[in-house]
Amino acid sequence: MPIQGLTNRELSFPQIGIIRKGGEKTNPKAPGKDLDYFRFDTEDAEARQLFLDIYGAQPRAINAYLPYITADENFEAWKEEWVGGGLRHRCDGVTCTIWQTPQMKYSHEPKPCPGKCKQVGRLKIIIPELRRFAFVTVLTTSIHDIIEIDRNLRAIEARCGTLQGVPLVIKRVAREISMPGEDGKRVRRTKWLVTVEAQPRWVDLQLAAYERALTLPAAQHPPALALPPAPDAESDNDDILEQGSDPAIDAEAVEVDPVADLGALLDALNGFGVSDEKLLAGINNLTGAGLLDLEVETLRTLTPDALAKVVHAYNLKLDALAAEADRKREGK
Repeated sequence: MPIQGLTNRELSFPQIGIIRKGGEKTNPKAPGKDLDYFRFDTEDAEARQLFLDIYGAQPRAINAYLPYITADENFEAWKEEWVGGGLRHRCDGVTCTIWQTPQMKYSHEPKPCPGKCKQVGRLKIIIPELRRFAFVTVLTTSIHDIIEIDRNLRAIEARCGTLQGVPLVIKRVAREISMPGEDGKRVRRTKWLVTVEAQPRWVDLQLAAYERALTLPAAQHPPALALPPAPDAESDNDDILEQGSDPAIDAEAVEVDPVADLGALLDALNGFGVSDEKLLAGINNLTGAGLLDLEVETLRTLTPDALAKVVHAYNLKLDALAAEADRKREGK
């Protein structure tokens, strides 16, 4: 049985560091110098050394995966008041979600924001090169960063339906922004802001898959390409997917684009009477992935090399089945 307030909390990986935009503080009452690169702040010596070996001391781009499905789960943005290293209150700009009582305890009872708070954004990321299922928090107090990160994440979520499994790049980007000058007038100054993008290789995969889906109407409308009827009892198209039917394929030597829409290929093969069970067995034989089903989410777990191998093999299968169908129609 859970202990209320102790073992019934939300799931969470440990946090092993913070990605900061500013330098170390020289004045405890003032923020550190604004930098044009990321600073990795951690007490984990192994993580610090790995990060330094891979990214150097002044990285402007960091690879990342997000642990949760939605933007709201991965990115927290609040307005907070901190005094002497302690949180006085946290709010959404109107209503407090947590605040410190006169007895120095915390209350979650909603109450109006008392003011004196400043915006803060925290993006939880997993840096793959650290080889740890542990959070690193990207911390920012910039209004522009918070708006940009939120918009970037929601755009990717809307496109993919999830942020899990999408390889990202967290960047520092120089942009001119409007801000108050010393005389009170607005001026434009260059600031190094934070943006979140999908990695270019992954974008290539998505765009190529989309283009291939447009060129494979058979995947959605088999009759449009006069696909053959279900195979005769004595003709089993499944057998061409058996293990060993093709020579080994070197993913590095695959000439076809490995970013093709595997889902569309599988649908097209279904149209020729190849069963889901045989397709799944074929994928497992080619990749050793051990997939349990053909859902999109499981196909996304294939590595790029495995995807290249499967797409190449199944393109050959689809071409062979189409050629066989043509021969049958010509013979009638």
